Amino acid sequence: MGKSREEIEVEVSDGEIQELLLRLGFREVATVKKRRRLYRVGDVLLSLDDVEGLGLFAEAEVRGDLNREEDLLDLLKKLGGGEPIRKSYLEMLIATL
Repeated sequence: MGKSREEIEVEVSDGEIQELLLRLGFREVATVKKRRRLYRVGDVLLSLDDVEGLGLFAEAEVRGDLNREEDLLDLLKKLGGGEPIRKSYLEMLIATL
């Protein structure tokens, strides 16, 4: 399986992000536990995730290059992946409850 969605990344410490989310009104609802293995081939980063309660997932990305989505989807299909998934692991876990 694979997932495809746009992400925005920022660097903060654990304590800072937890405090920020609490002040914005968020509350903890679930914990996502996963084991991730990273592989790099040229400019492609491949992540293989084993998510507790969900199974195995693959994610391929080229940092900053959104025009390569078709190439990345082809790579994931060659690796045996199915259709892209737009939901986060958290969304998928909550749906199983």
